[in-house]
Amino acid sequence: MKKLILSCLAFLSLGAATAQDVHWGIKGGFNAAMLRNSAGNETELKPGFHAGGLAHIHLIDNFALQPELFYSAQGGKTISNNNETNTNLHYLNLPVLAQYMFNNGFRIQAGPQIGLLLKARQEVNDNNESNVIQYYRTTDFSLPVGVSYVGRSGLGIDVRWAFGISNINDVGNRKPEVQNSVGQIGLFYLLHQGH
Repeated sequence: MKKLILSCLAFLSLGAATAQDVHWGIKGGFNAAMLRNSAGNETELKPGFHAGGLAHIHLIDNFALQPELFYSAQGGKTISNNNETNTNLHYLNLPVLAQYMFNNGFRIQAGPQIGLLLKARQEVNDNNESNVIQYYRTTDFSLPVGVSYVGRSGLGIDVRWAFGISNINDVGNRKPEVQNSVGQIGLFYLLHQGH
């Protein structure tokens, strides 16, 4: 895991050093997360938040890369037999988004994302919280797709959905397969934004 993080950081540093137009920024906002499984079941949407940083690397014409590194509170909520169970999964996410930038400030974006599980807790009826990290894989792969808008001031809004593509269940034979599914809306600010 350390090698993967170091490789990603080296890639980001190299990209930032060679790109002609790099804008660093900060971001944060709200999550609506759920867990889906291969048996066809979904948890209810669970609110959360995300916060971190980004590097907007302008490549050519209307194309850019945007690597990000941010904390994200994810998981899901189930209600059965008058019991409410909250699964709280805490990730450090690293997406690398390819962006097409329109001339009016709008952007469309998609790319791969790796998530590193920091903590996993489960809570029944707002008490009896327990550590359940042993039941989940330490890495998660997903595909975020979304749109954003940035003004000349550098302040922008971002809306995306991250579709989980890897099985995060780490119990027994890993069945049923479980994937994260997370909607995000947030604000970001690019330093020294000129266009």
